[in-house]
Amino acid sequence: MSYPVYYKEPIRWLRYYAHNRPHLFFAGCIAVMGPAMLVTITPLRRRFLYDDLAPLPLDGYPIPKGPRKKVTGYDD
Repeated sequence: MSYPVYYKEPIRWLRYYAHNRPHLFFAGCIAVMGPAMLVTITPLRRRFLYDDLAPLPLDGYPIPKGPRKKVTGYDD
């Protein structure tokens, strides 16, 4: 089987890579499915599985009110 030219024979080119270099072929298939999954999976997940998580607080850890206890010795 001769090496097919992509622009002239795209189906034959894909079949060639699926048989001779399957790691490249399936990596390309997964890469092509990525953007399509972003558009379809997120709305389906929100509708059937679970909603989005609550946003994380950006203020940091809350500091307690009042005076701080003075630490003495090694028992902190």
